[in-house]
Amino acid sequence: MSAPYDRILTIDFETYWDSKSYTLSKMTTEEYIRDNRFIPFGACVHEFGSDSNTQWYRGDELHRVLSTYDWGRTAVLAHNAQFDVSILSWRYSVRPAFIFDTLSMARALPYLN
Repeated sequence: MSAPYDRILTIDFETYWDSKSYTLSKMTTEEYIRDNRFIPFGACVHEFGSDSNTQWYRGDELHRVLSTYDWGRTAVLAHNAQFDVSILSWRYSVRPAFIFDTLSMARALPYLN
């Protein structure tokens, strides 16, 4: 059986937040991302396993950059993928073929002994 993807794209969004009222410690992920105050400043993107450097894309470049991938064959790797993949879905209508979440993987490590 082959993998449901041809490439893995690592991604990390940087977004606006306000420690008093507009923060994930006081809102759900969905409330935060769908809020009118949500601003993606940009994202770091790298194709896992490639020799190319990680690229920073400004928020105004993200629609163009994300549209260049075949998301039916592209997986995403993120730390706290719930956050980053929710942004991809709710703000950019991107649905990756597969999701790897390093936060979930790290949480499982103590139980592997």
